[in-house]
Amino acid sequence: MPVGIVKAQKVFPKNPAQHAADFQMLLKQPAIEPILQNKDIDCIRVDGAADEGPNHLEVQFMWSEWHLKMNKTCTIVTSRYSGGSYLNRVELLNGCLTVGHSNVFIPSTILGSNFNAEGIDQDRLESNLGAATETYINSVSGTKCSGNPILLLKGCRDDVSRNNHERRDRLLTFLQGSKKNQLLFKKNYPDEYKYFTNVWDVRNNHMVKDLPDNYIFILLPCYQKKCHHPRCREGKPSSPPVWFEGGPSLTTIPLPIPHPEKRWGGKCDKCVSFCRGHYLDPEKTIQLIKEKGLGCCAEPPREVVRTFFDNSSEEITDADIKNLAKNTLLSESDVSFWIEHLKNIKLRRKRGAKKAAETRKRKQAQRNKENDGRFMICCDSCDVWFHGNCINLTEQEAELLENFYCTNCTT
Repeated sequence: MPVGIVKAQKVFPKNPAQHAADFQMLLKQPAIEPILQNKDIDCIRVDGAADEGPNHLEVQFMWSEWHLKMNKTCTIVTSRYSGGSYLNRVELLNGCLTVGHSNVFIPSTILGSNFNAEGIDQDRLESNLGAATETYINSVSGTKCSGNPILLLKGCRDDVSRNNHERRDRLLTFLQGSKKNQLLFKKNYPDEYKYFTNVWDVRNNHMVKDLPDNYIFILLPCYQKKCHHPRCREGKPSSPPVWFEGGPSLTTIPLPIPHPEKRWGGKCDKCVSFCRGHYLDPEKTIQLIKEKGLGCCAEPPREVVRTFFDNSSEEITDADIKNLAKNTLLSESDVSFWIEHLKNIKLRRKRGAKKAAETRKRKQAQRNKENDGRFMICCDSCDVWFHGNCINLTEQEAELLENFYCTNCTT
């Protein structure tokens, strides 16, 4: 059933808190609720950005919370490689919507001007965007996608959404904050801290380890007696859960395995032009993983290219790119694109580190003047200043640091 959530950029933030509220909102839709409510296994495809990517801690918390609340046996979140999100079915839906709204024009001033005497009036802007969103939904909802009408809904702004956003800063402190700030959070919000801890314990106990976390995040029952998840409290079932009737157990993760005969650059009756190689079909992949484990699976192309780039001390040649393409079943142009991307990242980081060092040096010089000339350094996390001799750090050593974090923030 194709469903779309319509959200105006200025009204709805693009973050995991909002996405989680939107997803839970679907439970209130009579046509959708049975689909989400009565499934033991949830398979979610996302892109790799910070608001959706399976390796981001906030995203993992939100899906762990869903996994716990909805009593799921398995929750799996997967992402395609960078630049490959267009292959997801959601892009097919977006293409159908493009056809559906091709002759629709909705002004952002549908209820009047967004300006007042002082400039942009945020309340007017929000009202206009809300009205425009409703007009869009009324005009385009029902457009066909693969023969089925698309159901369009307005973004969630209920109590769940408000709660998610109100607690978000505290959640980020819990997940990534300094030790000092985490202790303050625990002291000031003990009940919420305990709840976050319970959800995160489920995440830690249920998460399948040793998977390429940029692409896949899987939660499976641990069946430990002290686990907070209802499935675990019920005890281990007599037969292991399977992906589908008669299929392999949920612990069998079908990561891709290169086909030993259909290699890169070989003869192929399927490819129109150059063959970049193929992977085994799902049945053979599952059988091989059962026999040999995940060690026979392909390493993600991103990791292969990144590792080679990081370990390369010389200029990368055309021959290197060709070998990388063979090892990853990518085209040479795809590999070249990745190499250039990594070069740009490395250059930006160097520039950022140089700028940060210059800024820190100016701050230190000013602070030293105010402190009888003694060298001091500021923690990049908590902004507390320290005398160099108090922490056994010289000014020369400090100049070599990209960032400085005090012991309060690192222990």
